[in-house]
Amino acid sequence: MRHAARRLRRGLLSALLCLPLLAPFAPNAAAQTATAFVSNLGQTASSTDFVSLSTDVAQSFTTGSHATGYKLTSVDVEFDTILQAGTHSTFTVAIHEDSSGSPGTQVGTLTVPSISSGSGQTITFAASGSGLDLAANTQYWVVLDVTASGTLSSVEDLHLTTSNAEDAGAASGWSIGNTHLARSWNASSWSSQNHAAQIQINGTANPVPTLSITAPADAAEGDADT
Repeated sequence: MRHAARRLRRGLLSALLCLPLLAPFAPNAAAQTATAFVSNLGQTASSTDFVSLSTDVAQSFTTGSHATGYKLTSVDVEFDTILQAGTHSTFTVAIHEDSSGSPGTQVGTLTVPSISSGSGQTITFAASGSGLDLAANTQYWVVLDVTASGTLSSVEDLHLTTSNAEDAGAASGWSIGNTHLARSWNASSWSSQNHAAQIQINGTANPVPTLSITAPADAAEGDADT
């Protein structure tokens, strides 16, 4: 009887040791491919309304409900015309938090590539490293901030769309605001303007934490085990 009880206890201990132990949560480190979260690049562009880049522009977008948030890796912006005559405006591109309906605290900057002359160009502004952290269900702003205005013979127009729709295939919950903000390049106050700038927000959803599963070596009878 005593040996049977020992065998029973040993069997119960072995069964317990086969159960997964809860280790600290750790994200899945597998590399992810960036996708388009939301875009209106495929919508009809306004034939009459553009934004000249002697003007600062801010376009809002709202993230989806993914619980662990997102990484923004780049933003694509549609330009109508970039003419090489004269001096180009210089500008920075950054992502800002929302502050009462206008850009607030800066989240991070995006790299401005070398821009050549042409028309109908989609230009990509990329984040460094793994990207910029964005929270779920939150409004942000893409801000093109002119640091030096070009000469009058240099025309750099940002595309606007008269459509309030987004392109098919947007990630759940993501959207782009129906209007944009503008201000003179050396001013501080924003004003609301008709139509949305044509942009595409790219990135990855942050991985959901996973459990690691471990089990100790066989325990000897009579020893304390956890």
